[in-house]
Amino acid sequence: FSSPADDFLVKRHDLNELLITHPAATFFWRARGLSMAAAGIGDGVAVAAGEDGTCWCTFDYGASWSAGTTIAGAPIVQGLTRCGNGVDVFAVVACSQGGQVHRTPNSGTLWTNPYNAPRPLYGIAAWELVVVAVGDDGIIIRSEDGALTFDVLTSPTTTALRGVVGTPAGRWTAVGDDGVIVQSLDNGLTWAVQPSPTTEDLRAVTRHLTSNRAVIVGANTTIILE
Repeated sequence: FSSPADDFLVKRHDLNELLITHPAATFFWRARGLSMAAAGIGDGVAVAAGEDGTCWCTFDYGASWSAGTTIAGAPIVQGLTRCGNGVDVFAVVACSQGGQVHRTPNSGTLWTNPYNAPRPLYGIAAWELVVVAVGDDGIIIRSEDGALTFDVLTSPTTTALRGVVGTPAGRWTAVGDDGVIVQSLDNGLTWAVQPSPTTEDLRAVTRHLTSNRAVIVGANTTIILE
């Protein structure tokens, strides 16, 4: 039997319902600690960005959210990451379906557009000041200065790449359609195709927190552990 108290239940607020019109193209970034306070990015800060360049910010671990500055010229934000050297360079960086790279040094208050890639971008990641973005036709772009400038690298594939991740040891992995996996062992400078156990489209990659090995997910519940 149901409880009499069921009539008095209050639905909890759902961030997806309140703030996000395109959950599949919305990404969050959160800071913890005070190491980035000098850049206006303090403990408990998070940034979310998605369709039409919409940006939301929280400064209290998500208890409340406020609208940030819209990322102009970003039709759909496809990826969001943060970069920094732990001393004086801090930024949140986004890439969009239009190929634009956008950067904010102050938690979404002001966004700049330092670079426009020649292809749509679908994924972005950073380790310290090295930022790598990947996208359509296998494009790979790389920055060494915290996403202020980028170079287009030679890619070993023409298949669309959807996700990328880097590790402290300079090992980078990118994944994409048809099960493609490419990897760099020199901090993202050169890339080579790796054997893949699947032909399913691969959508995202992250690193295992202790082993730093790649963890890849894709279509039809595909999960690959490096």
